[in-house]
Amino acid sequence: MDFNKTLESWKEIEREFAKIMIDRYTDVEKVEFAPDKQFKDWDVKITVGWIERTYEVKRDYKSQETWNIALEIKCNWKPSGIFASKADFIIYCLNENEFYWQNRWELLYRIADIAKYKTIWWDGERAEMYIIAKELLPLLFNKL
Repeated sequence: MDFNKTLESWKEIEREFAKIMIDRYTDVEKVEFAPDKQFKDWDVKITVGWIERTYEVKRDYKSQETWNIALEIKCNWKPSGIFASKADFIIYCLNENEFYWQNRWELLYRIADIAKYKTIWWDGERAEMYIIAKELLPLLFNKL
């Protein structure tokens, strides 16, 4: 998949997540998306009443084949993904209608024991990821 197609598919997942939130919470007042992935702190901001919450939306397209999920932790030898995001919540999408959520700090706490997880390098050794069996997903995230 080339970069532009990948970027568009990420945007689609973010829109699908926002739609679920709008359907679930009827008092959503505003939804904002990070413009063209240039804003690295979060992907989606949702305002309900006076409360603004930010979300980092992740999707692992290979999880249906590998039965694992990959959480990116470094890119170009710098913290990335859940370690670099400033979002309030991490959203993990397995497929178009299966989303999981976790408070970012809680997720960082839950994966603190790095020794439990296999680490791989991907994308020409530019990205480092934790590889976690999909069965462990409910231990890390809540189903949306």
